[in-house]
Amino acid sequence: MNWQMTNSLLNARVMMMAIGAVAIVLIIETVLRQAIIDSFRQRIFAIRRKLFLCMANGAIRSNDPEYLATEVYLNTLLRYAERLMFLRLLVGARVFYDHAARMGAPPYQFPTSRDAEASKFLFDIRRRATERVMLHLLETSPLAWMFVAIRLPIAVGKLHRVQGVRRAVVQAMGQIVPSERIERDVAAMAAAESVCAVAA
Repeated sequence: MNWQMTNSLLNARVMMMAIGAVAIVLIIETVLRQAIIDSFRQRIFAIRRKLFLCMANGAIRSNDPEYLATEVYLNTLLRYAERLMFLRLLVGARVFYDHAARMGAPPYQFPTSRDAEASKFLFDIRRRATERVMLHLLETSPLAWMFVAIRLPIAVGKLHRVQGVRRAVVQAMGQIVPSERIERDVAAMAAAESVCAVAA
């Protein structure tokens, strides 16, 4: 009788833990994840606003190919924020680089502006947006935490001076999911969207 009661209590505790785990996952997926995505979008909006202000002030021409590519990049990040997942980019990076090595394909590159100052500004805008993507991946994936924990000491060791934890985390994420891979994936999303728009 005592053994049956202990067994029932154990089963009840396991059941309560399972229900609690499911509830936590649902809360993270429905509430917390959406809040993180909204926060990511707000930060990309802020970066895009700086881009628009620079163009409105006349520092960059509105028909500059690098400006147009940068604008598409930021808009695609905003539109497909939910699809930016660590595991997808991690697997895609390995497949992409294996394929590129076999086919001798050049890495994805943005068009370059003829104006060196404009090009430098646009590169910085994209760098900031890509770093924000890396931090977003870290915020939304416990798997990314483990990968970064392994890479973080290497990233800290490569920094010539202390630049803060955020910089080291971005460096570690860049070793796992390179910025070229993020840019290529976002460009592919934008291209797929434009093909669908033409087909429609």
